Amino acid sequence: MEEEDQKKAVTKGGILATVSGIVRSGRVYFGITTNVLSSVGNFAISISLARVLGISELGEFAVAFAFYVFCAGLIRAAVCEPLLAMSPSRLALSSGSNRVSLIGFAFALLLVPFGLVFSMPYIAMLGLALPGLVLFDYSKSMNLAMFDRKISLIQESVWTFVSMIAGTLLLLDRITGFQGFVIWAASGAVIGFTTVLWQSFGIRPTWNLAKNDTHNALAFGGDYIIGSGASQVNFNLIGVVAGLASVGSLRAGGTLLGPVSIVIGSAQTLAIPYLSRGIAHGGRVTALRALASTSLIAVLSIPILAIMAFFPPFLGEMLLGENWAYAEPVLPFLALEMAAIAMTTVPFAGFRALQAGRASVLIRFSLAVIRVTTVVLAATVSGVLAAAIAMAFTSCLGAIVWWSGYLFQLRRKTRTAI
Repeated sequence: MEEEDQKKAVTKGGILATVSGIVRSGRVYFGITTNVLSSVGNFAISISLARVLGISELGEFAVAFAFYVFCAGLIRAAVCEPLLAMSPSRLALSSGSNRVSLIGFAFALLLVPFGLVFSMPYIAMLGLALPGLVLFDYSKSMNLAMFDRKISLIQESVWTFVSMIAGTLLLLDRITGFQGFVIWAASGAVIGFTTVLWQSFGIRPTWNLAKNDTHNALAFGGDYIIGSGASQVNFNLIGVVAGLASVGSLRAGGTLLGPVSIVIGSAQTLAIPYLSRGIAHGGRVTALRALASTSLIAVLSIPILAIMAFFPPFLGEMLLGENWAYAEPVLPFLALEMAAIAMTTVPFAGFRALQAGRASVLIRFSLAVIRVTTVVLAATVSGVLAAAIAMAFTSCLGAIVWWSGYLFQLRRKTRTAI
């Protein structure tokens, strides 16, 4: 926006003008379309497995998928987000992909033996595919937010097509659940390696020790590990205290909420450079951008979540089969949790744009302690339904804390009254 536009943005109708500017952005539509395809592909394999697997095996798949989500999120936090907060050169992009490769292979060396020793084939297969899967996510995130948007769209289109084929074969009982998972994971890995090599990015597992980059990577990555680690601890401890069937029921319910991840995934990737550019124009303009972005997220996600919270039983049975009985009681609370997460997306991205790593880690750690304690205690005392209620409550608390913290940091950074 030009200077005149920035002055207009702080007038009474400024938020509408800002929303209009976001809506007109071609990169936003590419982001939504790409993440729609991603959600469709993941939904196809997840819903097919939820339909054909027993609840305990579905729980094993849920643990493997949670590890994948954790690793992909760590890549975005430790590598992509520090780059998105600045204007990276091609050398920085290649260095970033080398870092991604290092993290991917490190996790592979942990997950493959773990899966083999504990007879968890989904975990072992994920470990084999993980280096390529995280390169896939790196290429998609960086191209979508700042570079060639078409590459992200093409790679996601191919993976979605393969995932839908695997899901169809599962529903037709032509392949087993594990074979469907193998097709999904292996195809994503192949596409990831192919895309990165085609763009001439590095794939050597090395870490360039540039001081500022490493500092931000450790801060953002540590922040993510605490937050997502808390969720992972919750997930696994619920399985310990309430059984794998409980994990399966949460996964089955979460599968139906997959479409909302389209909005959240698009918003977080695009919001970091968008809010970062706004800082140069002052705190009020940046806050306006944050509020406008959150308004759009709410408009897109809240109606979907309201529908999902009271999903028609006949559709639930059609999609999840016998597992619908496990998912139905927890679904309203998972929808409320997802709504709170959606409302947290922009202030969380704002911390990244401000490069406020220490404050972010402090907030994340405090919330993680509260979340793990509350959710695991609820699961121990009253089972999976109480755990779902606790998850929703702690996520709503988190949304309030993240917004308060972001506005405080923004005032401090820009020295502007918000």
